[in-house]
Amino acid sequence: MATKHAALHALIEPVVAAMGFELWGIDHLSQGKNSRLVIYIERESGVSVEDCADISRQVSAVMDVEDPIAGEYRLEVSLARHGTPLVFPGSVCPLSRSSRRAKAAHCL
Repeated sequence: MATKHAALHALIEPVVAAMGFELWGIDHLSQGKNSRLVIYIERESGVSVEDCADISRQVSAVMDVEDPIAGEYRLEVSLARHGTPLVFPGSVCPLSRSSRRAKAAHCL
């Protein structure tokens, strides 16, 4: 059985990729009524506030249909920045913009 994180990734990554972005990471912080789902994105040409809003609307539509999180939660979409955890193996630091693979737990 897939983990909750893997299931969320499987739902969200195709949406983000179809919109021309890289899914950098997902944080699901389950705190009762104050749960949060944070999606970190990146794109070579940059990410605007409008991009985050567009991705939020598209991901929200998928989440409403699939309903992978019980109860209420707050969805946040954010640009991957220095210090964003590298959630997926082989992720490249968005600040380095290089093909060198990051090996640390955080973008340094």
